[in-house]
Amino acid sequence: MLYENERKYKLIEKALVKDRLNNRFLKNKCKPPISNNDILQIDKFDFKNTAFSKIGDSGKLLLAVNKFNKNEKYIVKHEYIDCACNEFMYSKLGQLLGVKYADTKFFNTLTPPLNSLFTTEDVVGIEYLDIKNDKVNFETLKDECKNIEDYFKFLAISKLLLDEDSYEIVLDKKGYIYKIDNTATFCLSNYTLQSIYIDFSANIKGMIIDVEEFTKKQFEKKLEYYKLHNFSDYKDTLVHIRTNYDEKYVKYYLQPFQNLYNLKLSKIDNIINTLCYFYPDYVGDYYKKYIEITQNKVEKFLKEVEQEYKK
Repeated sequence: MLYENERKYKLIEKALVKDRLNNRFLKNKCKPPISNNDILQIDKFDFKNTAFSKIGDSGKLLLAVNKFNKNEKYIVKHEYIDCACNEFMYSKLGQLLGVKYADTKFFNTLTPPLNSLFTTEDVVGIEYLDIKNDKVNFETLKDECKNIEDYFKFLAISKLLLDEDSYEIVLDKKGYIYKIDNTATFCLSNYTLQSIYIDFSANIKGMIIDVEEFTKKQFEKKLEYYKLHNFSDYKDTLVHIRTNYDEKYVKYYLQPFQNLYNLKLSKIDNIINTLCYFYPDYVGDYYKKYIEITQNKVEKFLKEVEQEYKK
């Protein structure tokens, strides 16, 4: 019975992937063709299973190696559709805020059918890091890494982008630290995104529900809820840093907050434009409005900090 249920579930998942992929293709037909450095062509890469024994919340990972440049490598997430959008936006926004993150790019799955390598239609490549140490702590890092200030900036970004993922910092062989695994962020989950590009009406208990309109409203409700509630207390981490580290590190924690507050939303237009070839426009709008709401939250926080310093 369990096997039969699992089989049916997988068939439903495959049908959803096919519908989303086909409907995305139709939506994109009215847009101009896109080609930029944030989109990777699948036929230029060899894909193989990674050596990682652990399979986390992002599912089974692949390693992509450029056929013509073996130094260009990416860790590939493809099993859940929240991985690509959240990893992409987290990395790009983090970089805009002055923090060092592994770069992210979409693999081109814009034209059906879906390559058999991938489970879903949304596939992200995360810049491969040649890791020296994945079990790091601040005391060992401060003497050997070149960007120790990012240790505190990572804490800020994780608060700003509602990071619910495991907090993993790694040190690469060039001496830089990175925060990795940035999928469970922005308050967006695989569950929320499953019905994107699903365009039909359903009769539910006598009510005709337009699935696309229903999905759009779920994104709007998420933003309203985020606007009204304080999910992440920026001050708690500030107090923790002041209590456990030298006062000089406080400025590094506060820097991404200041950078986000000063960020012109037009700076992310190109990033959102790329995203919206893989996800509906209302998902792009969600990220932009999320950032705008966060800027308002940050303004209040920075004013509180400023008042404290004046005392």
